[in-house]
Amino acid sequence: MIISLVLTLIVWLQSCAALIGGGLGEEFSESAKEKAAGKELSDASGAGLIAGILWVVGAGLVMTRPGIARWFYLAAAFLLLIAGAGGYGDAYIWAVVSLIFMAMAWRGIRERERKQAGAQEAQYAQFQQWQQWQQQQGQQVPGAQPPSPPPHEQGR
Repeated sequence: MIISLVLTLIVWLQSCAALIGGGLGEEFSESAKEKAAGKELSDASGAGLIAGILWVVGAGLVMTRPGIARWFYLAAAFLLLIAGAGGYGDAYIWAVVSLIFMAMAWRGIRERERKQAGAQEAQYAQFQQWQQWQQQQGQQVPGAQPPSPPPHEQGR
């Protein structure tokens, strides 16, 4: 999350520099070709600014909602690819970084699922121990329902 926020600042600064450079190139160029290139760069750098906003939102959501954050990073990568095609060459690099952030968010989803499964297994094992203790004591608790077994043990 912190890496994402630091790199967001770099993307914003670079996009602002490209926006200013494109604007200056458009304003002070003498040929029509250079003016068009400056306008393309200015337009493409706007996508970099929007992608930075998507990165901030993704970084804010990655700890609590990694599935949603993954879509923000994917949208930023798409915008950066468009910006790269529009003349902002470094946007391709930032698109790859955005895809890396998306992969890290996906890994966060997988890790969360693994932790939840581990917690469910521990709860089930604890209930089984309690049930065995009750049987050893010769006591039956009427209406005691075990928690559902972990998903990989349901077929046993």
